[in-house]
Amino acid sequence: MIKNRKKIRNVMVTSFALLALVAVPIGADAKKKIKPKQVTITVKYISDKGEQLSQNYSVKVKYGKTYKLKVPSRSVKGYQLITTKKIYTIKKVKKAKTITIKYTPKTYSIKYEAWSNGKKLGDIYTNANAKYGSKYNYTNKKDFYGYNRTTQENTKSKTVTGNHVIRFQYSRNRYKVTEIGKVDGKQLYKNEFNVNYLDSIDRTPLEAPGYEATNGKITTTIERDTTITHQYKNIGGVTYEPISVNPTRLEFGTKQLTGNTITGTRIISANQGKGRVEVLLNNKIIGTANVGSNGTYNVSLNQPISKGSTFLIRTIDRDSEAVVNSETFTTPSWNMPAASTLGSVTNLSDIMNNVKTLATTINTISTGLSFTDTPNIIHSTNHTSANNFYETTANTLTPISPSTNLARSFSTAFFLPDETIPGFPFSAPQNMMIVGNYLYEVIASGNKGRIVRYDMETMKNAGLDANGNNADVLRKIATSVRYNRFVTNKQYDLMQQHVLIGNEFNLGHGQGFAVNYQDNSLWFLANPDGVTKNRLYKINANSLTPEKEYSFTITNPWGTELNGPKNFAFDDQGNFFIAFKHTGADGNDRKNGDLFFYKGTFNNETSTMVMEQDTQVINSVPGNNIQAIAFNKHNGNLYVQTDGAYIALPATAIVNDTLTTDDITTAVYGTMTGGVRESEGMSFDDDGYAYQLFNYGAEIMKSINPDNGIPDSD
Repeated sequence: MIKNRKKIRNVMVTSFALLALVAVPIGADAKKKIKPKQVTITVKYISDKGEQLSQNYSVKVKYGKTYKLKVPSRSVKGYQLITTKKIYTIKKVKKAKTITIKYTPKTYSIKYEAWSNGKKLGDIYTNANAKYGSKYNYTNKKDFYGYNRTTQENTKSKTVTGNHVIRFQYSRNRYKVTEIGKVDGKQLYKNEFNVNYLDSIDRTPLEAPGYEATNGKITTTIERDTTITHQYKNIGGVTYEPISVNPTRLEFGTKQLTGNTITGTRIISANQGKGRVEVLLNNKIIGTANVGSNGTYNVSLNQPISKGSTFLIRTIDRDSEAVVNSETFTTPSWNMPAASTLGSVTNLSDIMNNVKTLATTINTISTGLSFTDTPNIIHSTNHTSANNFYETTANTLTPISPSTNLARSFSTAFFLPDETIPGFPFSAPQNMMIVGNYLYEVIASGNKGRIVRYDMETMKNAGLDANGNNADVLRKIATSVRYNRFVTNKQYDLMQQHVLIGNEFNLGHGQGFAVNYQDNSLWFLANPDGVTKNRLYKINANSLTPEKEYSFTITNPWGTELNGPKNFAFDDQGNFFIAFKHTGADGNDRKNGDLFFYKGTFNNETSTMVMEQDTQVINSVPGNNIQAIAFNKHNGNLYVQTDGAYIALPATAIVNDTLTTDDITTAVYGTMTGGVRESEGMSFDDDGYAYQLFNYGAEIMKSINPDNGIPDSD
């Protein structure tokens, strides 16, 4: 049996071997060898924070082989290499491999310097370790004696790209020079004037009848408030007690020019005698009159004083000697540049994209102010049109319930002119814009008006802000213009240096004023009453008049031409917005008092303008009259202002039709019966501070906090 089993096993093994030989054919395909796999080695160039700095470098190698890779060197702007290894040996490569080459930002120097009139005053601060790609900004002030910092290069959110030098500009301070003439310790005269720091002046003694100067010309360089004293001796003749021994005892009251007569008052002590007043034009006496016992005088002029003339009113004492420190006066006139040349009108035709879409209603809180009735309009605390409106104390504006944030308070920044002057309706402010240090105000009446530019920084330096010593001067100057009253040269200089008034043009009601934040250009949407052909003007920032004009019509989705929209605003992405209040019968998707927008784009270079109606409706405007809409580029929000309230919402939510109730914030500043200030405009500076223009009296109020507590829209 055992032998038989062995035979059987041998037969089976032989059979399987034969089968195996038959199953594997010997052909050409069987002779081919399988190629080894290829493996990718990738070199990444990244920063020490993991940011990719350059395109990856890749090389393919054979599977299982040992490979030496010399990493290609690459120069990356603003970065230096921190990986020192250059050759990498990868043994028996069997899978993809990544080699990381790291860089770190280079270090640069950011230097801040003080300059004045093209001359370097000194260094302020140097950051020698500013890393490439980081942000830099430095606003701390450094004092340089005799100078005041006025402007600086805008360093906000700038990026380090190399060594940078930022120049802070300083202006020279002006110091008071007091020039006195004395004899035996008694004062003959006193003059006061201002001189720039480091200016050199020459002062020659004035003539004084009966006296002779004992010193010659005095030359001095002004480095601080300076007193120059000229000494005199008595050479005989009339002696007297000058009225101006103590300047506080000699004052000029209100002076008014009516025809060729000047009336006024002069306050003097009884023991100084009556004296008289002389009026000099071009060093020639053109009128004189005695001062009455009550200090009044009435001077008849032998020739007219034309507008803009400069003349001297001086007081003569009882001994016929002139009071030297009498002031120089002029009839004030506004600083008005020539108007821009306006070319042909560009006709944009109808800009409306007529698409009817059922609107979505967005609910919001009620402000308590009616959207059908005008609330009680009140004046500021210290202003009454029938009495005194030369305010010098800042007003405050504090939000009340149901505001969604009670921290949005305002305080007066500037008291603006508030007179009704033919052709200059300052008592009818309509809108305002902030661009850099400039405040632009629109004043309008009867479809015509002007743009007024105020330099807020220089006004503040001159004490013309609400907290300054000259807070009421702009209003007083406007009154002097209205009634042809004289102003001193110092007051005249204030209005000439800080206020620029554009020529009159046809602008309609005057609310359609906006800044295109893509280039900070000024635009005006004119809407004369009863006209459906709208006008869009580009405003020249220097002449304050139109330099380019577009005409267009707006036909709404129901086929009705809109009669002059009264407000609009640009964002910083080329979009514009117009706010409307729905009036009339309730419809399927809107009811009386609802707020909705028209939105569109405008391209000045290609002269194209397209607009459509937004598909979202807010269930109630915050008040009856929409006074203005404004964009805050600091937080991306669009603001709708009414008398006594405003709401804020993300501009992108209007553009993209994504508005929700939670997006809307509300501020309320009055009630229907308690009264509200009449709002006339709203704008924002680069730091997000809000400014509101109010009437009765005309003033600019600034928010206490930037963005008024409203977060960024994104």
